[in-house]
Amino acid sequence: MAHPSLSGLPLEIRERIYESLLTNTPSSTAGPSSVPASPLCTLLTLNRQIHAEIIAFLKSQLLVLLKTNDPEFISKTLTTQWGPSTMTFVSQLRSSDFSVQKDAANAPIAMELDFHMFMSDKEATSTAAFLVPASSLKMMVDAQGSPSFYIWTMQAELAVNMVDTFSHTQDEAEEKLLRNPYTTGFLRPSFVGVSTTGVAPRTATLLRKKLKGKYEASGHLSKLQSLLNCAADRAENGWEAAARKLGMARRYAEMVWENHEECMAAGTPFDGILQLWLMHSSVCAGTVQVLLNIATGAPMGTVPTGNKQEDNAVFVEARKAAEEAIRFLTARPEWGRPRTAELPRALLLVRKSKAKLSFRTHAACKGMGDVDAAVGYLREALKYEPETSDMLLRRIEGLKEEGARDAEDAQGVLKWG
Repeated sequence: MAHPSLSGLPLEIRERIYESLLTNTPSSTAGPSSVPASPLCTLLTLNRQIHAEIIAFLKSQLLVLLKTNDPEFISKTLTTQWGPSTMTFVSQLRSSDFSVQKDAANAPIAMELDFHMFMSDKEATSTAAFLVPASSLKMMVDAQGSPSFYIWTMQAELAVNMVDTFSHTQDEAEEKLLRNPYTTGFLRPSFVGVSTTGVAPRTATLLRKKLKGKYEASGHLSKLQSLLNCAADRAENGWEAAARKLGMARRYAEMVWENHEECMAAGTPFDGILQLWLMHSSVCAGTVQVLLNIATGAPMGTVPTGNKQEDNAVFVEARKAAEEAIRFLTARPEWGRPRTAELPRALLLVRKSKAKLSFRTHAACKGMGDVDAAVGYLREALKYEPETSDMLLRRIEGLKEEGARDAEDAQGVLKWG
């Protein structure tokens, strides 16, 4: 008697099979370079009908893409002190030794959770680590262990991004993924930062209330200074290493603004907002300078590629980083206490910081061939640091000799608010 094919079975039976094959459990035999997946993934290429049914089934499970920049997070998810963890996942996307990365671009993802560790030895950008159904979230954190995970979160940000609710309403999806105590209710209220995208305001407020810890303003400034110092040390190993570490410092500064601005304004004997603004500006100016060094082959950096198109792309990246910084810092207060604005020293430091970023933006514009914008940014620098007017005016005249227009309304020039 012939056995029926999978396609020949009733849909109800096929869905039961999909459910039984949904997840994979960590194995003690898996090596540090392995990225296993559930048996269900192997059926995706069977035929179009089965592929479509499995995708529909996965959408109903509200898949979560777990991201991290910490290899230890991956290894602890897979292995406990008693052996392999009981966490189940659809697919592991990055190996625990960070040597193998799988693509999840075509997966029907409902939500992304980024567990980002702010440590100088970690990458500045998180990458995909696991694809799990909502039902596995609690097992994932249980696998991390307590109190070690509690301690880990004290230097980590949880970034939540709702991508698609599929057949669920927004409220239904958020209830299952974020508000249900059996999913994120088990997380500890100790993350240094919590950010949300695509989440309803009431859910975002709830998450911050439940998961964000309370920390001293001076601690944030010390941490940011430590990350900045580490970036300076990394310059000895090449500008690319410094750029990655500055990226970490920049993300930390942005996290502090989003999560602790009120604390920075009132939680120190000095003006914490002013200190944060100046340090953030320094991080951004350093990032732009490092990118300029990469593009021009400055000492200690890598030499230019010799490919004009590739080197120009770095100048474009430098300009983008500079203008994003100007836009971000313009939208933030420069001090948190009215009397700070009366202090000549504070005003001088803010002026010079603005001039520095504008000057470095001019260098990026000049490198990419936009001499009109380069002049515009020199004018901005001149506005905030007239003490160096002789040098700035000479540069403006030099660019005018190259054909640049010196116009007040130079196209594409961001002005400080």
